[in-house]
Amino acid sequence: MDEFKGTAEELIAREAARWVQQLKTATPKEQAEFARWLRESRAHVREMLLASSWETVLHHLGHERKVDIDRLRAASDNVVAVTPSRRSSVPKRVLALRWPRFAAVGLSLAITAAVLLGALPFLREVLWHEYATSVGEQRAIALADGSIVSLNARSSVRIELSPERRDVYLNDGQALFSVAHDKARPFRVHVDGSVVQAVGTKFDVHRLAGRIEVAVLEGRVRVEREHPDAVAASSLQVLVERTQLSEGEALSISNTGTISVPMPVNVSEISAWRQRRLVFRDRPLGEIVEEFQRYNAKPRLIVEGDELRERLFNGVFDADEPETLLAYLASDGSIALERRGDDLVIRARPIVVQSAP
Repeated sequence: MDEFKGTAEELIAREAARWVQQLKTATPKEQAEFARWLRESRAHVREMLLASSWETVLHHLGHERKVDIDRLRAASDNVVAVTPSRRSSVPKRVLALRWPRFAAVGLSLAITAAVLLGALPFLREVLWHEYATSVGEQRAIALADGSIVSLNARSSVRIELSPERRDVYLNDGQALFSVAHDKARPFRVHVDGSVVQAVGTKFDVHRLAGRIEVAVLEGRVRVEREHPDAVAASSLQVLVERTQLSEGEALSISNTGTISVPMPVNVSEISAWRQRRLVFRDRPLGEIVEEFQRYNAKPRLIVEGDELRERLFNGVFDADEPETLLAYLASDGSIALERRGDDLVIRARPIVVQSAP
C-alpha cells in the first residue's frame, strides 16, 4: 500500500482531494460521512475549498473553455478571494503545473467566481447555520449583527447572513425576532412562501398546521406573499400581496396564501410563551393540544373527531403542566377523557336521548 507521509496539513489536503473525487458519485451514507468530516475542523473546510476550487478551474481549462477575466473580476468585488497560502494546501497534481503570472491571476479569480456562483455544493453546509429545539426546550440565539432570535419549543430555523442581506427561514414552530437596525441589510423571515421584512423591530412568527401568524411587539414589519395570478401565469408574472403591520397588530396567512386584515392584539400575551405560559383566545382544541405537545412528550394527547378538534376554547395555562388543560376539559360535561396506555384520548361524550314515558 502506498503510504503517504507528511505533516498534518498535508494529510488533510490529500484527504480533501480524495473527497472531491468521491463526492461525484457519493452515496447518502458517504455524504453524511463527508458532512461529519467537514464539521470536525476549520482546517477541513479550508482545504476542501481549495481542493474543490482548483478541481473546478482545471476542469474548465482542460476543456479549453474561455474564462472572462473582466466578468470574474466584477463578480469577486464583494468576496474574499480563495487563494492558496502555502504549497501544501494545493493538491499534488496542481503543484506539478507551472503557470505564467497572468494565468495564476485568472485562476484566483476563477476560484472566487466558483465560490460566488455556487459551483461548490457543499458550501451550503458551511455557510448556513441551522438551529433547532427539542420538546420543552427554548433557546435564544445572538446573531453577529446584534439581532436576537428566540426559539420556542420544538422549533427550527436556518439563518443566512451576508454583507448584503439577512435571511431567516422558519422551518418549524415559533420564533420571536428582536432585530438590530441596519438599513443597508434588510432582515427577512421566510416561511411557506411568505416573507416578513422588519425595520428595526421586534415581532413573532408562528407556523401552524393551516396558517402562519405574525404579530408585532415593537416597530413595524412588511408582510409579503407571492402567488401566481391565473391571468398573469401565462406571461410568467407574479403578483405580490403586501401588507404593513404596526406595533400591537397581528395577522394570519392561510395555507392558500390569503393575508388577513391586521387586528389589534395584546402584546404581553403574544410573548407569554417565553415565560412558558400559553394564552389561548378562541383557539381550536386541536391547536391547543399541539402547543402543549411542544412542551410535553407525555402524556400524548389525542383529540378524536374533527368537530371537537375545531371547537374553540379560551384559557391561560402553564406550558409544563398539561394536567391543568385536562382538568379544564374534564369540567366540561360534553367532553370525556380516556386513558389508553401512555395516551390520553379526548373525545366528545355521546348524547343520550331519553325516550318519553
